[in-house]
Amino acid sequence: MSQQAGTPGAKSTLPPIPKMDAATPAASTAGDLRSAIREIQQEVKKAVADEKQSKADARRATIDAKKATADARAQAKQVQDQAVVIPTTAPPPAFPNQSDDIPPQVMNVISMTLTFIVILALGVPLVRVLVRRLDRKTHALQTTGPDLAPALRTLQESVDTMAIELERISEGQRFTSKLLAERAALASGATPDRQPVS
Repeated sequence: MSQQAGTPGAKSTLPPIPKMDAATPAASTAGDLRSAIREIQQEVKKAVADEKQSKADARRATIDAKKATADARAQAKQVQDQAVVIPTTAPPPAFPNQSDDIPPQVMNVISMTLTFIVILALGVPLVRVLVRRLDRKTHALQTTGPDLAPALRTLQESVDTMAIELERISEGQRFTSKLLAERAALASGATPDRQPVS
């Protein structure tokens, strides 16, 4: 006779229960009874052990089924993650209209920057050319000009002479102003502080 265990999917066969003959005469001695009880107890122990084994097998089968399900899900997820996804790209937008996308202040700054770069690119070489020409002219004047040392010496002597003459004129004016002041003091009747110089 077969019985199913408590969990689905696992079949376990228990040993058949011995049939009792109705015609069997009753045991006459206590020893026969004891041996019969021992046999029954052994068969019960064997049945309990077989049932425990079948339950353990059912648990293992359930755990294995859960592991297999988890492994299958993990593999499916890996396959899904490794699947190449080809993105669909939209066509590029049309060329933007300047009046819509770029503010006018930005356009002013960009035009000023580009103008400054062009002026620098053209102006720096022109300035170099002009500076070189001026440098050549001054160098040429220094090397090929007439000897100006005698003229400068004469000019310095004449300036010194003029300075001496101006000093004499200023001394004469001071003397004249003193004389006029003394005459005015004598005419008013005051005594002069100094005596006239003869």
